[in-house]
Amino acid sequence: MSESAKRLLVTAVLFWSVLSGGAAFGQPGGNADEDAGPAIEVDEEVVVRGRSRAVLRAQIELAEEALYARFNEINSNDEFDIHCRRVTPINSHISRRVCEPNFWRTVQARVGEETVRALQGSASLPTEMFFAEGYMKYQQLEEEMRRLAAEDEELRRSLVRLTRLIEARRGDSLPPSLLNTVSIQDKPEETELPYDAALRTRVRIGGDPWTYTLALRTFTIAHVYGEIERLEVRCDGRRKERLRFAADAEWTVPEAWMPCDLTVKATPGTTFALYEFE
Repeated sequence: MSESAKRLLVTAVLFWSVLSGGAAFGQPGGNADEDAGPAIEVDEEVVVRGRSRAVLRAQIELAEEALYARFNEINSNDEFDIHCRRVTPINSHISRRVCEPNFWRTVQARVGEETVRALQGSASLPTEMFFAEGYMKYQQLEEEMRRLAAEDEELRRSLVRLTRLIEARRGDSLPPSLLNTVSIQDKPEETELPYDAALRTRVRIGGDPWTYTLALRTFTIAHVYGEIERLEVRCDGRRKERLRFAADAEWTVPEAWMPCDLTVKATPGTTFALYEFE
């Protein structure tokens, strides 16, 4: 495999892990505003010219199905098998497509059972233990995807194709490379967050550092894949502090310093999660 192909593969796997980390891989339902879109050229295999966003969304679903089918066929643990379905959230009439590994559906079922027992006044186990096990297995699933993508040509091509289609959907045109810095923020009302965190932001570093305005004063950085080179906090536009990164470090900014911007410089392709606490 050429060096350029290796870099593209690593980027695709990391991009997939950023988008898929968390409780489920959701595709929201479409709407009329998305029916019109510009022509998008992805590569020699993935070309969308003058087609609607609805068509692009359908291509993404087909690419996901191909990726998960191959992954399910060759992975080492049936618990990692990923299946997609459409669900309609409570108090909503709009369905969404959700792709989940088998182990996460088991977690949800166990949490539901223990919650019912607690409501009925019966002895029950804390639901946090099931969520913690699920988050650990998500990390194992990501590692399995990385390993298999490096070994299996069919899975590798499916992963790169899906990544390019997702990038095409994220903007009006495909960026010149996949090495853009991207971030996705999760909130407790949207998904269960570990460590009793109030906010989680998942980040993949591209060619530029990532800068973020802290919503809360206390934070930590976890699940680092790659190398973080520098952390810097700049508060109220004047005060600047260089932080020494450590995997188990937690920082609290003095209240008088707020608002503060956190800047993370890391090697391209590095992924991590920023957790903020009340």
